[in-house]
Amino acid sequence: MTHARGGKMKWSPAKAAVLYNARAGQGRGQAVADRAARFMTQRGWQIVDRRPTPAAASDRRALVCKLAARTEHLVVVGGDGTLREAAAAIHAHALKTTLGFIPIGNANVIARELGIPPEPSQAFHILVADRVLAVDAALITPGGPPGDPVFFLAMLEIGFGAAVIHRVHRWRNRTWRHVYRIWGDLLYVPAALWSLRDPRHPFFRMRIDTRPASLDCRLAVIANTRTYAKGWSFTPRASPTDGMLDVFGRQWVDPAAVIRSYARAWRTRTIQAPDVCYRRGRQLSVSAAQPLCLQADGEPLPPLMRFDVKVLPRAIRILVPRPNTTKEPSR
Repeated sequence: MTHARGGKMKWSPAKAAVLYNARAGQGRGQAVADRAARFMTQRGWQIVDRRPTPAAASDRRALVCKLAARTEHLVVVGGDGTLREAAAAIHAHALKTTLGFIPIGNANVIARELGIPPEPSQAFHILVADRVLAVDAALITPGGPPGDPVFFLAMLEIGFGAAVIHRVHRWRNRTWRHVYRIWGDLLYVPAALWSLRDPRHPFFRMRIDTRPASLDCRLAVIANTRTYAKGWSFTPRASPTDGMLDVFGRQWVDPAAVIRSYARAWRTRTIQAPDVCYRRGRQLSVSAAQPLCLQADGEPLPPLMRFDVKVLPRAIRILVPRPNTTKEPSR
């Protein structure tokens, strides 16, 4: 970075902080953060701080704001949840900090969407490529009793898939913590089978923008990105830079219909069925007679009966790969 002083241009190093989730990547968070800091320092950056994410959500938000206020760049080492929390705090406080992302989580949806390599030694080079992309995000505002808005970068899911996420989250944090560390994604199989047997997936109504017609569904994905989970897609035409949300909805949730939906999503194909709808919009209203099971960016959310979702165009600045760049080996 350069700035003028006394008619001369003076170079000053870019300031950055590193925020890492120590538990992510099977406990590799601190080691990867240390490597990232060394890499940036060797390339002329000034690393002003390096911190683990605190346990309490309020402390995590406060730490992000503190680090972002002191730096031009905040490098996040972790998974989608860590990145989402950092982005939410930056947006809520109207900070101008640019995010860098070293993905070491499980699904790494945002990294897949933006082309950020899954290998940390390759992702480090994205930090110094100096290509910034302004991406959209979205905000969920609960209706009825007041509640805190929820920020997301990739998607909001309602129904079956959210129930699977809730069940896996309970198991890996309580009952089957050690099993998840060993078997990882295989835990989703019994969770999906269990959720298929559960008939409690109530109807809900979605109204998109100002259209008079509403959609009645039992399962939906409201997406800001094309990517769902590990390269799957319910919304193959979605883009995080078009200022729109893409909606996939389905009325039937019998086991055969659900399996077909996820099989097509795995192959990133659109689903042709009489009960399936695809829509696009900037704002949605969702209402139901019973609490709905929800997840955002792979994290379980408290159940809601009424809420609004709106897109936040160009909400977050993030470092992304340059097209057709050759990465030099890192040390």
